[in-house]
Formats: sequence, structure tokens, C-alpha cells
Amino acid sequence: MDTKSKSTAGKQVIGFLCFVMSFSIFFSVGLLLLEQPVYGDGRFVLSEAFDGDVQSTQRYQSAVASRFQTLMVDAGADGSFENLSFSSINEDQANVIYWISNSESGKTFSNTNVNLFQESVPEGYNYIVDYRNGNVKVTRDGRDITGQFEFWPIYDLYLERYRADSYDSYEYSDGYESFVESYGWQNLELRMAFSEKIVPTESPWSMYTVIQERFWEQAGTFIALGIAAVLLMVYIFLRKAKKAADQRIAWISGKVWLEVKLILLFISFSIYSGFCWSSYGRRFYKIIALLQFVYYVYVLINDMRYNKGNVFRHNIIRSIMRWYRRREQYKPFQRKLVDRFWLVLGIEAAFLVIGMLLFMISLSSSFISPYYQFVFLVFVVIWIAAAVVCVCVYVKRFRKTVEEMGEVVDQVSVMKAGDMEAKLTLPADSDLYATAQDLNEIQEGFSVALEERMKSERMKIELITNVSHDIKTPLTSIIGYVELLEKEEDLPEHVKDYIKILSKKSQRLKTMVQDIFDVSKASSGEMKLDIEELDLVKLIRQTLADMDEDISGSNLIFKINLPNDPVMIRGDGERLYRVFQNVIKNSLQYSLEGSRVYISLYRDNSWTTVMIKNTSKYELGGLGENITQRFVRGDASRSTEAPAWGFPSRKALPRPAEGTSGWLLTPTCLRWK
Repeated sequence: MDTKSKSTAGKQVIGFLCFVMSFSIFFSVGLLLLEQPVYGDGRFVLSEAFDGDVQSTQRYQSAVASRFQTLMVDAGADGSFENLSFSSINEDQANVIYWISNSESGKTFSNTNVNLFQESVPEGYNYIVDYRNGNVKVTRDGRDITGQFEFWPIYDLYLERYRADSYDSYEYSDGYESFVESYGWQNLELRMAFSEKIVPTESPWSMYTVIQERFWEQAGTFIALGIAAVLLMVYIFLRKAKKAADQRIAWISGKVWLEVKLILLFISFSIYSGFCWSSYGRRFYKIIALLQFVYYVYVLINDMRYNKGNVFRHNIIRSIMRWYRRREQYKPFQRKLVDRFWLVLGIEAAFLVIGMLLFMISLSSSFISPYYQFVFLVFVVIWIAAAVVCVCVYVKRFRKTVEEMGEVVDQVSVMKAGDMEAKLTLPADSDLYATAQDLNEIQEGFSVALEERMKSERMKIELITNVSHDIKTPLTSIIGYVELLEKEEDLPEHVKDYIKILSKKSQRLKTMVQDIFDVSKASSGEMKLDIEELDLVKLIRQTLADMDEDISGSNLIFKINLPNDPVMIRGDGERLYRVFQNVIKNSLQYSLEGSRVYISLYRDNSWTTVMIKNTSKYELGGLGENITQRFVRGDASRSTEAPAWGFPSRKALPRPAEGTSGWLLTPTCLRWK
């Protein structure tokens, strides 16, 4: 760790500690200042340190009670008053004066020359305590305030009543009488007068100690608030570092399971409630208990602030599930599903058995208190909730797996339909993730192969087009010269026969070259089609009529099955005429001698089908669907004059323009839709 990193970490620690300490001081002082005194409970509260009326505070009442009890005890049961001469109260005349007498011995003792029983109390002494005939009365400025001393602890003073050791019983006059008799106070009379203005004296037990204690409480409060203010300013200066510290704390708390956090929250709240509701324990410990609960809640809020939903997702159940998934990732898909089923079944059985035991314990009243019965019942409810959650998690996972299986099946259908672009995306933790990746790789392989094939097809078309273009120019010249030769008159007969053959072959070659251009244009989509509404029955009959001479000259039997009503389709009549002409021509050329050729047209729902069937004179050798591809011939020996692009040219020509009906070509039929 370099120097800069150490400095940053140090700032984070200082900023966070300043925040914690300043808040703790402000919070503690605020609680102490807000606490109100309860007269007679014997507790000193910080708010009284700032009370301008000193004589109304618990601390002043405690000082009065302790001095009263001290004088009564020092007076003794023998009435000698010997111990009173050594009392430090005698040196505090400026703040307290007293007169005590024993009716049995007739002795009196005082720290003043004024007989407080016979003469009026000197001016300035307004707080009077009288003890006569076993009764105590406290007045201030002539107002009876004895009730404020009613429940002081036994080590301070009992005035009107005596509290027994038992919390459930109080003994009033009888109890107090026996308390007085045990100390021999039944013959004593005492009057004490306390000065309204408290001044410092030489007495080590002066009433001025009340003022001193109030001063130190005030000073301590201001010092604490000053320190807190300085710490607060340091925190404000380092607030960015404190924010970074919060993030680091959140990073640490984010690694703790949710269940552990909840248990710690329960423990923290139990500590807080235990101290706050207990009648024992000092105020300091109660504040510490409250602060630890507040800071733990702060850590939880900070955790939710930075970790957000991960606070609830990072729990023991999910951790166990992740651990189990890591173990099962190498298992076959079928084995995963079976193992999960048995695992959930075993967990639910364990939940059932343990839940029944907890429920039986919660109902048992012979050896468990009602409180712990309630706690056990709460655990039963939590246990049942955990069982339900376990089932819900399993059902949710199973449903997700089924949905993903459906996506895989749909993807196979998409691939079958020829769509190689749509990819199947599944989460990395899916059981079918590997299967989805395999399908995507297969799609990519198909796409590459299809692209290579299309590239090869384009190269073939370009080659044919270029070769045809190169042939077309000399072919035009040959045809021109043949036409010139045909015009010559003085030529031998055998030469004229040669010229006729040249003319026939050149025209055939011209037709072949033109067909090549048509095929290339149709395959590349550059052929312009004149789409119109036409009668397919009429078109077929016209084609048959135009080829009647060739059909009649063949030894084939044509079976024509066409409907009498018009069948309207949308297409290019001229191109379709060439399609039917070439298909029928191929049938005449390649059909078995003396066989039948069937030409039929029928409608099937939204499809119109033209079917042309014949029996080939050649063994096709399993060509099947490939017979519609370019350069495929039924006659492998090439002994016929038919071109090898007859069928593919027919397949390309019917392709409709945008907005027209669909089409389908098979080796035996043409279909429109």
C-alpha cells in the first residue's frame, strides 16, 4: 500500500470516528437534558443542573435529607448529644442552622444562638425541616413540600412512611414507629433552617457542594458539547472520506448473510430493551445500550443504501442454492431435475418433522414458561414460512426450466424455418445454457455455409453471364453470315444443307444464350415482371394449342384435366407461358416412349396447383429435389440436345414481384397462392 492509499484510509477512519463521536455526544447530552426529574425517586438528572431554582432540585433535597438523618443519628438514643459537637454541619452556619432537644433529658444543642422553636427563624432562611412527636414536616417559604420526600431510599430519609424490604408491601405508621423506636428518636425534637442563598464556608460538608456539583455538571456539559462541535466540523471537512468509509462498511456488511443480520438486530434490540425497561442499571449503561442499537440500525440502513436489493438476495438459502448449483453443473440435465426433486422432498420432510417437534414443545406447559412457549410458537411460524419459501423457490425454478425448454423447442422450429439470425439467449445459470450456446453455434455454422453457398452461386451466375456475353457477339456475327449464305442462289445442294444445319444450330445457340440471361436475371432479382390478373386455365390451353403439332407428332398420350371455370391468379403471362412451354417440351423429350403425360389443375384452400406428371425414359438415380437445380440432368451421358438449365429456369421465372401472391415449385408441380 503506497503513502497516498494510507493517507486516504486514515482520512476515512478519522472522518467516520468524528461522525460517531460527535453524534454520540450530542445524542447523549440531548437525552440527559430532556430527562425530567421525578420528585422523590432519588435520581439526579442533568436538566436540573441548568434549573435556576436550586432548592427545587433532587440534589438539594438529597442534601437536606442526608443532613437531617445525620443530625438524628448523631443525637443518639442516650440524649447526650456528644457526637453533635463534632458534626461538620456546625461549621456551615451560613447555609444551615438547627436546634435539637431531648424532652426526656432536657438537653439541647444548636449551632446558633437562636432558639428556633421559641423564636422566629432568622431572615434569609426559607427552607424549614421540623421533627416533633415522631412526625416530619418540610416547608419552603411557608408552603408544605413534605410530599416531595415521600419515596426517598432508606439510606437517605423516611418521613411520612417506612418502606419495607418487600416491594409488594408498605408499612405506614406502625412501621415508622418501630423505625423511630429502634433509634431512640421518640424523645427528640429537631428544627433545621436552610438559607435561600448558598455561600461557600469552611465546612467540608457545606451545602455549597450542591452549587459546586451543579457547576461541574454545567461545565462538563459545555465541554462535551464543545468537543462534539469540533468533531462535527472535522467530520464536515472529511465528509467525502466518511462517505467512502460508509461504502467500505457496506462492502463488509454486504458479505454477511441476511439471517445473521436479523439475529444480530434481535440481540441488539434485546440489549437495549433489557437496560431501558429494567429498574436497575445506571443511566450511563442505558445510554450505551441505546447507542449500540442506533448504530446497528445505522449499519443496516447504510447496507441497504449501497447494496440495495443484494441485502435481501444474499442469504443462507441462496448461498446453499449457489453451492448446490456449482456441484450439479457437471451433471446431465435429466439427472439435475431428478436430484432436485429428491432434495426438495427430503428438505420438506425435515421441515415437517422438526416443525412438529417445535409445535409440541410450544404446547407443553409442564416445564416451560409461557414466554418461552410463545417464543417456540414464533419459531414454528418461521419454520413453516421457511418450508413454504423452499417449495416456492423450487416451483419457480422448475417453471423457469420448463419455460426455457419451450424456448429451446421454439428455437429449433425457427431454425427449421430457415431463420439463422435470431439467437437464443438464456441466463448463464440456466440448466439449458450450454444447449442454447450449442444451438447458436449451429446457427452460425449454417449461416456461414449458406453464405458460402450463395457466394458460390453468385460466382456461377457471373461466370455464365460473362461467358454468355462473350459468346453473344461472335454468335451474332455467325447468324449474320449464315443469313447471307442463305441468300446465295448458285450453291451446291450439299452446301445448302450445311447452311440449313448452321442456321438451325445457331438459332438454338441464340435461344440458349438468351435463356442463360433470363436465368441469371431471375436468380439475381433483376428480371422485370409484368404482373397482371390472368386466367390460368386459359393460359394452359393456349400453351397446349401452340404445341399441338409437337404433341400430335409424339407417341405420348396426354391426359388433360382442367376445370371449366376460370381460375384467376396474379402473374406475368408471358413468363408463365414460357414456363409451361418448356416444362411440356421437357416432357415430350424425356418421357418414356408410349407413356402418359398428365396435366391437371386443381384448387386446395388458398392454393392453386398445376401438376404435370410423366414417366422418365432415364434412370434418375435419386436426383429427387435436386432435379430443379442448375446443371442437373436426368441424362448423365448428355446424349440429348436439351440444355441443363431447363428446370432451374422454370423455377426462377415464376418468382413473383413484391406484393404478388406466393409460389412453390416442385419437380412435379407449380403452385400459386
